[in-house]
Amino acid sequence: MNYLSQWSAAQRAHKYSWLGIAFFTLLAIPTILHTAYTLNAHHLNVQAQQSANAVVQDVSNRIGVIRTLLASLEGLHYVSPNLDKAKFHLFARDFLSNAPYIKSIGRYESISREDRQSYESRMVEQGYPGFQISEITRNGEILPRGERSHYYPISLLEPLKPDNLALVGVDFGSESGMAGSLDTIAKDNAVLIAPLPGNWPGTATLVAFNPVYRGKEAPDSEQESLRQTSGGFWINIDIESLLNEVSEQIKGFDVKVQILDNDEQQLIHSRQSTSAPKLHLAAFFAKRVITEQWNTGGSAAIIVSMEQAVGFKSKTLILVALALAATIFVATLLSMHLLNEQKTVSARVKDQLKIANEREKAQKTLNTVQDAIITLDPNLNIAHINSSAAVLFNTKSSLSCGKPMEAIARFRELNSTIQNFNIAQVLGELESNGKREYDLVPFGYSNDDFVLRVSLSTSRSHEGKITGHVLVFRDISHERRMSRKLAYQANYDSLTGCTNRYYFEQSMDGLISNLKHSNAKHSFCYIDIDQFKVVNDTCGHRAGDQLLIELTKKLKVQIRDQDILSRLGGDEFGIILTNVDREQANVISNRIYDFFQTFVFKHEEFAFSVTASIGVVHIDQNCSSTQEVLAAADIACYSVKDSGRNKLSIFSQSNKGMAERSAELNWLPRLQTALQQNLFRLNMQPIVALQELSSDKPVDQCIKHYEFLLRLADADGSDISPWQIIQAAERYDLMLEIDRWVIRNALSTVSSLQSGTDGQCTYSINLSGQSAADPGLKSYIGAQLQEHQIDPSNIWFELTETAAISHFSIAVDLIKSIRALGAKVALDDFGSGLSSFGYLKNLPVDIIKIDGQFVKEMAHNPIDREMVRAIHQVGRSMSIESVAEFVEDQATVDELMKIGVNYAQGYFFGKPTRVEDVAARLAGQSKAA
Repeated sequence: MNYLSQWSAAQRAHKYSWLGIAFFTLLAIPTILHTAYTLNAHHLNVQAQQSANAVVQDVSNRIGVIRTLLASLEGLHYVSPNLDKAKFHLFARDFLSNAPYIKSIGRYESISREDRQSYESRMVEQGYPGFQISEITRNGEILPRGERSHYYPISLLEPLKPDNLALVGVDFGSESGMAGSLDTIAKDNAVLIAPLPGNWPGTATLVAFNPVYRGKEAPDSEQESLRQTSGGFWINIDIESLLNEVSEQIKGFDVKVQILDNDEQQLIHSRQSTSAPKLHLAAFFAKRVITEQWNTGGSAAIIVSMEQAVGFKSKTLILVALALAATIFVATLLSMHLLNEQKTVSARVKDQLKIANEREKAQKTLNTVQDAIITLDPNLNIAHINSSAAVLFNTKSSLSCGKPMEAIARFRELNSTIQNFNIAQVLGELESNGKREYDLVPFGYSNDDFVLRVSLSTSRSHEGKITGHVLVFRDISHERRMSRKLAYQANYDSLTGCTNRYYFEQSMDGLISNLKHSNAKHSFCYIDIDQFKVVNDTCGHRAGDQLLIELTKKLKVQIRDQDILSRLGGDEFGIILTNVDREQANVISNRIYDFFQTFVFKHEEFAFSVTASIGVVHIDQNCSSTQEVLAAADIACYSVKDSGRNKLSIFSQSNKGMAERSAELNWLPRLQTALQQNLFRLNMQPIVALQELSSDKPVDQCIKHYEFLLRLADADGSDISPWQIIQAAERYDLMLEIDRWVIRNALSTVSSLQSGTDGQCTYSINLSGQSAADPGLKSYIGAQLQEHQIDPSNIWFELTETAAISHFSIAVDLIKSIRALGAKVALDDFGSGLSSFGYLKNLPVDIIKIDGQFVKEMAHNPIDREMVRAIHQVGRSMSIESVAEFVEDQATVDELMKIGVNYAQGYFFGKPTRVEDVAARLAGQSKAA
């Protein structure tokens, strides 16, 4: 009934009888009071209901956040089951900062009595020293937990602070009834929110639990759930903080928060109204009570009760007194109208809020995922697009929803000839709840620019009807780029950009393998740069690098597209000439040789005519391996070097010089046998302290140092030239093993010599160029010194100047490491390079051994004498001692003493002798002393 009908009815009633008016008048006063009460009560009800709705909505949102957090933690567990402190800290940080009412987040484990000891040990290893499963007593003390059949200890906790660190290890099962509740939620895979015991530290009043399980998802049966339980996650909630964050309208209510469990209610929080309106006649009305309940798992629930007094405001009483009869019908009609409108609006609002809440929860979940997720309706139109997808496809959710997928992006499958990837067709072929993955390229990008891996799945109802589709996109462009980069680094030289030795050997292996099944012929051109060391010594390593880069570019011009150019070593290149006969190969090889006859490398003010020694090998069905080809090329190149370099030589078995060189290949098994059968031996050569020699002491008493020298006997018993041994060993990469043999046996010899003498001698051990570049050598030296209990200060390790410069940065690191052990480092053959003094200031050595080419003729050659003097003076200015090598007569000794050189070594003082002879000499000196 509307206002006009009521008014018409009233008019008709007034016309009918004054008795009606009198009767109405008699009823006016109670009617006014009744109407005033109705209006007032309705107004207060609406206000209270709106305020309560706002409070309930805010509380619901925060409980939703808690449930979302528990679900996220559960998802995180199944994605990263071995969750460590660092990952957990990063995950929890944002939630804690955005939800102050969440006081702490943690992980609890499900540990049986049998697993307790191993679990506690594991936690100690993870950074919790002294960790034990513990319990909190009634007075708040944390004590070790007694023996139980099962435990639920805390394993992760955020925020992790000094005042709550002790909670790590506390057993939730130690609280009354809590173990049973945790068993129940593990069986049912349910969330539980329960009161936090009063003896726990902090301001939190509730704790929420969510179980997790081993594997990728929760089991289906209760029995499997109990068997596979892996504890779960928990959240501490401060109700006081939660209520402080909700709508300001809560201040108008008296609030009680209770936990309901098995029909028993427990009050956990209460507060009084702080901003209730001033009301009259409130004593005549019952208080208004609004109660909201949230189920929290099983039979448990959180109940929030809000009470508010009911009465009249002063203004209302005044208006009622003034309005009287004029407002009776209007107030009645308005009351009915407002009441009906309120019911309609309230119902509509509730429905809209419910839909909005569900949509908000879903959107929050999708928006927290980093992958781009798009959901499609059964008609393949976009139903939802998360924030990551909106960014990826440069669109907005509001602009995309309701449109087909092609409206925001079109794709083609990677490495496929089909230009357009048909999403509708793929989704139509999916079985119920099936899933497929494809690598797609959006239109407008090349294969290398932008690749997305999409996972497509379809959901169906129980009746088999399609209810929607989900597309999950992940950008794998970076992964592909990294894969290509690693593949490139494995096959290409980082400096020159041409292929490396690994690629060369793989290519050569493939060509040789195919020779058995074809009549193909190939050739190999081995190039060794003649002037590379000169460029390095004169202009530095950067110039040498630039030379290699420039050579690579120019050599590529000289060869065909199908030929393979590789950098095989420092200054060595190899070119595989594929599918060529000997005549064609010779033409290309000679073209390369002719190129080197005119090639000039310029660096700053320097210009170098750079030539090369070139060895060529023709490859046919008689070649059996890459090593055979390399050995033949090496022999051909070696014959060029023997004849003065800057030539081209083609390998031939009939060539006498090459045949002799082939014989040198026999060195590999000889050296391997010498290592395996311990056929090497050590000789020792004395080094004399010249300052003591000047005091007229006998020479034997001036010998304070011996150098270990490697020897190997030939078949006839004579010693093989050490240079032959070293050259062959370096060629076949055996110097690392030989050097370690020398270090091990030399230190063992020193140990035995010191035990039988006064231990006043010091000793030198030589290290090769290959060992100078060995990063593991320093730890080996340290281990051997410790094993043989040698005082490191009694040992010198000698590196040649060439070896130190060739592997400069690694050599500097090795020198520093050896000196850090307490041993000394000597730089051998100093002065043999073009830039010796330039490098010396950056090499932290203790001793320099002056190259013998300057020493042996210094008594008769003033230039050599001044070179020795200059080297000694430079070393003395840097607090570096000097040793003169190749001292063969008294005249040389006299000149060295005049200059002030510290030590001398040579045949004049003694040739290298057996270790047994040195031991006898040292023992005799010890007895004489």
